[in-house]
Order: sequence, then C-alpha cells, then structure tokens
Amino acid sequence: MPFSLTRFLSSLACIVDLVFVFDGSISLSSIGRVDWNNMLEFMARVVDLLNPGPNGARIGFIQYGSDVTNEFFLNTYERKVDITNRIRGLTQMGGRTNTERALVALRREQFVYSRGDRSDVRNVAIVMTDGQSN
Repeated sequence: MPFSLTRFLSSLACIVDLVFVFDGSISLSSIGRVDWNNMLEFMARVVDLLNPGPNGARIGFIQYGSDVTNEFFLNTYERKVDITNRIRGLTQMGGRTNTERALVALRREQFVYSRGDRSDVRNVAIVMTDGQSN
C-alpha cells in the first residue's frame, strides 16, 4: 500500500508534536518561485489536517540552507490560522544544503520541553529537501 500522509496523520489522532524541516537552500531556486510557494502551500494543507492547540497538535518549523533558522517552535502558536499564515509568509533563505545541521537543530532545539515538546506525545518530523546535502 502506498504511503498516505493523510492516513498517517489521522492514525496519530491529531495529537502530535510535528516539526517541518524545510530545505530553503539556493539549490531550490533553480526549481522556481512557483514551486517554493507550492511547497509552502503543501505544508499549510498538512496543518489544516490537524487540530493545533495545547492539547492537540503542536507545530514547529525549521528552515535551513547553510545556516539553520527555527522559524517557530512547538509552543509558539496555538491557532491554525496563525501557523498557516506564518508558513505562507516565509521567505526562502538560500545558501547551501546543510541537512545535517538541520537535523541536529531538530533534536536539540525543537524536540525539547522548554520549546513545547511533550514527553507523552509522539514526535514527528517531515523533512523536505531537494535530496542533495552539501
């Protein structure tokens, strides 16, 4: 059976600590601005499948290139509209593709109690990249 993100998220009963790890490197610039916006829209639609809030889904977001930026943490937003507006308003950072640094930041800076991680809730990361790390 092929992977279905909708089915997977539904299986989590919408109680999840979810962090998007998003490649904003310059290599994606060759894809084009339209595709950047399509990728942001995809992530906003994933959020629309969830029920964000203190007792529901918590959403964080990392964008990376040569550097890593925590765009927001699991405890930054509770309302779906705030999360989707923030995602849709992101600007591509550029730089090289440093996936390793992004994954280190995921563990050390996002999935931590002080940033909203819950020990009794499943941690899920959705990593989106062009596939080639520098």
